[in-house]
Amino acid sequence: MDSPLVSIIIVTHNHSRFVAQCISSAVNQTYPNTEIIVIDNGSTDNTPEVLEILCAQYGFQLVLQDNIGLPGTLNKAIKDMAKGVYIALCAGDDYWCLDKIEYQVNSFLKCDPSIAVLAGNAAIIDESGDLISSQRFSPARIIEFNDLFLKGISIMGLTSLIRRDIYSKVGWYDPNIHIEDYYMWLKITSYGFKIMRSNKLLGFYRQHSGNVSNKLNQRLSAMQTIYSQYSYHEHYAKALDNMHMKYFKRFSILDGKMAIMCLFKVKSIASLCSINLLVGLANIIIPRRLNPKREMRV
Repeated sequence: MDSPLVSIIIVTHNHSRFVAQCISSAVNQTYPNTEIIVIDNGSTDNTPEVLEILCAQYGFQLVLQDNIGLPGTLNKAIKDMAKGVYIALCAGDDYWCLDKIEYQVNSFLKCDPSIAVLAGNAAIIDESGDLISSQRFSPARIIEFNDLFLKGISIMGLTSLIRRDIYSKVGWYDPNIHIEDYYMWLKITSYGFKIMRSNKLLGFYRQHSGNVSNKLNQRLSAMQTIYSQYSYHEHYAKALDNMHMKYFKRFSILDGKMAIMCLFKVKSIASLCSINLLVGLANIIIPRRLNPKREMRV
């Protein structure tokens, strides 16, 4: 099977300004064997009308539905619609480099069977499409459960290519957990599978303005729910401390009160003694004006 089918799944919600660029990057992939599934998840702007025009132009599968949440939508698309050997996911406001899928399929064909996901780097852009400054790309490496759970290594979902058969082995997305990518990476690696991250730029992640503190609060709550599912793990307490220290640093720029609340959740002195503590305290003691091009990512 030299060119296995890849199912591209694009989920949109109020992405009318950006979705044409996203779909164009999927349609114009250099890899020759793809199917494109686009699901609009209850948009209240004119995204459905834009999608119908694009569908007439490109001929992809289009579903317009009420908003059932992103995890539920992904389950529906992968279970009921996708036919590919591999799954590639993209939000309607992000987009890919045109050789993303070709590069990843070629890499998969050379991989050990323990590799379930291939990922890479994404550049962060603002709503105007301008690159956000001071970006550092992650080095290539194999990522296992403890890398995610203890070290908090991040994998950007839009850069991933996932073996479809993995879902039947580890299960589906939880409709009640809205950090669906991190939830799934932990789930996959908890079964002993691995994620291979290359150092190649594969896509562009769009960062939006808005109430950043509230978004971060929602993300923290979801992370606590995800971590609670691994309370049996021998390093659960340490992992929870590390996660709260990471969020202490993030909140220190935006909301000093929430930052201190995260700090008080840390139980271990060893976890407190980290660079995150020094940076976070400096942010709180010497407040600085939020730079939307640096600090908005949650």
